Amino acid sequence: MFPLPSQVLRQREGLLADTPFPLLLHALMVEERTCTLELKVRQREKRITFEDGAPVACNSNLLHETLGKYLVEKGRLTEGDYQKSLAESVSSGMQLGGLLVQKGLISPFDLYKQLQANLAHKLLDCFRWTEAKYRLIADVEHPDATVRANTAQLILTGVSTQLPFDTVATHFTFTDDRRFGQMPGVESAPKLSSKDARLFQALRQRPTFNELLERTGFDMDSVLRRLYALCLLGVAGFAEDVDARAEELARKAPAAPVPAP
Repeated sequence: MFPLPSQVLRQREGLLADTPFPLLLHALMVEERTCTLELKVRQREKRITFEDGAPVACNSNLLHETLGKYLVEKGRLTEGDYQKSLAESVSSGMQLGGLLVQKGLISPFDLYKQLQANLAHKLLDCFRWTEAKYRLIADVEHPDATVRANTAQLILTGVSTQLPFDTVATHFTFTDDRRFGQMPGVESAPKLSSKDARLFQALRQRPTFNELLERTGFDMDSVLRRLYALCLLGVAGFAEDVDARAEELARKAPAAPVPAP
């Protein structure tokens, strides 16, 4: 259904049109890579730092994605306080976040939550960069802040809400008679919204795509997006792959003890 993560990462650079952003994210997560992923499209650029497969920072040249502008946009900071604090940060060399805490404009806990939210905001935007070039770089710039994105959750949210539908339809193809099911033995899975959970439960009945449309009542866009994400994350798959996984788990299961006579 999808290329192996090791195969995806074998190519150090390329186009997101050929290797979609969620596929790269998943490969880096599975392979637990520590590296930098550079994305460029026209005048826009982002450098995402990964530690053990999880995004921990995203440096962007987009002004509205800076921490200060993000806090202003979310109503956590006034424009005036932002401009004053930015000037102080530049002159003192102190990180803006730490300076805001020092000035009492934001609490340490709220700063942490906003850093997490800002990181997610910048990463979700990347799902729309389908025309970008990417490059994997071994060097890593360790971030000052200790935030960490949940890659599986990011993939599910990004595919469901941000990735262009044409990209999903191009990279996730199957015949009408293929059946899908829940993959057994999944140790960790993303949190499911009520809509995601409804679709996931419908997979118990091994439906075709058209049957999944009927049983969930969702439109084609919603079903295809969520099915793509769940299959990429390995919590769903083609029925024959589900059966093969179940057989594999059965072979690996310890034998039941023989009862004493």
